Amino acid sequence: MKTKILLESGTNELEIVEFQIRETDSDGQEIIGYYGVNVAKVREIIRCPQPTIIPHTHPAIEGVFNFRGRVMTLVNLGKWLGKQQDYTKTARVIVMEFYNVLNGFLVHAVSRIHRVSWEQVDSPDSMRLGMGHEESIVGTIRFENRIVMLIDFEKIVSEINPNLSISVPEQAIEDLGENVGREQLNILIVDDSAMIRRLLNDTLTRAGFNVIISNNGQDAYQKLVFYAECLRENTLKTQDKVDLVVTDIEMPQMDGLHLVKRMKGDDILQKLPVILFSSMGGAENRLKAKRVGADGFISKPEISILISIVDNLLGIATEEDK
Repeated sequence: MKTKILLESGTNELEIVEFQIRETDSDGQEIIGYYGVNVAKVREIIRCPQPTIIPHTHPAIEGVFNFRGRVMTLVNLGKWLGKQQDYTKTARVIVMEFYNVLNGFLVHAVSRIHRVSWEQVDSPDSMRLGMGHEESIVGTIRFENRIVMLIDFEKIVSEINPNLSISVPEQAIEDLGENVGREQLNILIVDDSAMIRRLLNDTLTRAGFNVIISNNGQDAYQKLVFYAECLRENTLKTQDKVDLVVTDIEMPQMDGLHLVKRMKGDDILQKLPVILFSSMGGAENRLKAKRVGADGFISKPEISILISIVDNLLGIATEEDK
């Protein structure tokens, strides 16, 4: 099964593949968990292959298998979530691509594809998975008889395989030279992943910037509207000033593409430089970013170039440039 469904840029919609993870409770009753992933990350859905076991790996890794001539890791999603139940003939592997890497995720069954608005996606503030994985859920969608949870697959892959985790080496910051004026600038970062928010905050503050944080596009837009209103009324305080926005694409309430589209439609906010920062760095997403008017696009594995792009957009000169 291939998924090649494209959405227009900035409509604040997404399509999700719904799938199931099952477990049996102490009374022998089967419990079905409903989960989802953005179609844009899915390359194929296949029958479960026979993996080759690799010793001394993470307990959730079943092994590796051959996928169209490429060796791919097979992650048992149920094990990762702390659920223990054998897989049957209905089991499927969802092949996903992000961070420019393919991974296979083993699930009990795949149900269907839904097209929904990001406004239907709630932040999982009260959701608790247990087993230390409460940050693995980035959104929930309420349907008539069930709640579908959206999983932060990037976080899972980064923790299972630290070699794929994204970070900025200290040397990359030092190589930029002494900053000139960064301490007077406020960067608004927008991301629903707590892990990515921490990474961006650490990277930008190490470089000398002040950081404002939002965990979804709607919250960020409200901050930006307040900033614009203060400018119009000449009541802006230093802490409310925004000089540049770095935003994810996939987020509850309002996605990054729609956020940029609304910013570029405002006479004041359209002047703010905005960078889209996404784990999905393909040509399709770069084209969508361009269509809505983003000033830059960085895939998350390229985070080491973030500061130099921010400096360029804000006209910051370093000692190295002098």
